Amino acid sequence: MVFMGRLVKNIILVFSIPAVLITVFTYGFMAARKDSSTFFLRDLEGDRSVLNDIVISGYLEDRYHGRYFELKNGTLESSFLYYQHQDDIAGLKKPQNLVNAVIHNDFVYYYQFEYKISPGAKTEEQPEKNMPAANNPSLRRSTVFTDSIDIHVKITKRPADFTAPDFDLASLYLDPGLRYENSSMDIEFYRYLSDVEYQSVYTDYSLNPGSFPAPLPKLAMTVLNDELYFSVVCPEEYSGHNGIYKAVKFYRWWDETEYPGIVNTITEFSLDDPVIEAAGLEAVNDNLVLLLFENSVFKARLYNTRGDLMDELAVPGITSTEGLPEYQGFINDNCLNIFLKYANEEGFSKYIVLSIMADEDNRLILKHRTEKNSTGEIYPFDIESRGDRLYIAAFTRNMEEIMKYSASWLTPGHFMIHAYETKNGITLPVYAGELVTDAADDYNRHLYTSDTSPGNLSYYRVFESVRIEQR
Repeated sequence: MVFMGRLVKNIILVFSIPAVLITVFTYGFMAARKDSSTFFLRDLEGDRSVLNDIVISGYLEDRYHGRYFELKNGTLESSFLYYQHQDDIAGLKKPQNLVNAVIHNDFVYYYQFEYKISPGAKTEEQPEKNMPAANNPSLRRSTVFTDSIDIHVKITKRPADFTAPDFDLASLYLDPGLRYENSSMDIEFYRYLSDVEYQSVYTDYSLNPGSFPAPLPKLAMTVLNDELYFSVVCPEEYSGHNGIYKAVKFYRWWDETEYPGIVNTITEFSLDDPVIEAAGLEAVNDNLVLLLFENSVFKARLYNTRGDLMDELAVPGITSTEGLPEYQGFINDNCLNIFLKYANEEGFSKYIVLSIMADEDNRLILKHRTEKNSTGEIYPFDIESRGDRLYIAAFTRNMEEIMKYSASWLTPGHFMIHAYETKNGITLPVYAGELVTDAADDYNRHLYTSDTSPGNLSYYRVFESVRIEQR
């Protein structure tokens, strides 16, 4: 009885001691574990002293914790972070997560295209009898075939924060005079007809993307001095007009006009003679650089915001004969660093990196150029040009590893660092290294499985917010 009495009096102590021990052990284990992961730079080629002019930083993280790293003076340092809030996660902050959009000053600008049957185009309609659309008996669908369509641009502006008290949408429209014409009537539109009793009848047309015989257009957007500029990216199959445009005013959704919003034309050009294929638009040194193919030759054009052409640079050996390449642009100071990817059906890809400088006299100068053919995948984190050197930090996957896993996105990759040096117009590699980690362990569960479902992606560590900066 005495023992039981003491036990009752000290019941809190009895339960608290194991809890304290568990807590101490857990935090001790986590503290020891945070410094036990593999994290070092392996030199593969050259001397890492060529990296002394730059600092490479970033995060290796999942959705619960991360490791911030910094490579400076050839020394790799890192610190372990436990995330307490979603705002701590670097990957949720980056604008690259947005699809078809740019983010600036707490606003997101995203685009879409509207496709309309060209005035005067040939059409042929095939009603779908007894075929209500969307299980709605009052909504009927038919298929309209045509040989010509016009492409209009719609850009929508919204606050980046969905919880903003003044959250609202505003849009602008532009008809740049862009058209696609086909030799046969293979382009399909779905025509929806509403015949609800006691309501007004309306008709809506929607393009069937699967019937479109050419690559669908994209939009290149960039921000210069807090103002949005854009151009339509489209291959040689398109005709009509394109240009560089400036978004001046967005209108709210309740403004009932056919083309709401105000757009200024900075410069405009015909796509037909010569054949021009716009590929990208960037802001460099308070000016605009339009990347394009003219009669299949790659060029960069420098415009001021009044639309004056100040310089043009042609880069031989880069063409669009096999289609437009995938494009990414990276800006540092007065340099535009360009990443181009050409892929073919045989699984080979050609990667080209260019560095173009806009000098104080508004001239475009090609500083660096390097090419690589590979069966693997390369995704650049950042590209930086400093003096006669070019630096690339990229995530890569090789084909041998991809073949072992059930899907490409489930294949662990490699954080690669490359440095090049250009002398007498020739760019040669001077360093290659790999940031080695144990993040591949997160993907090994898929090494011998055919499961390609995403699962819980929160447990996969990925590199985020990787930057190359001058020391």
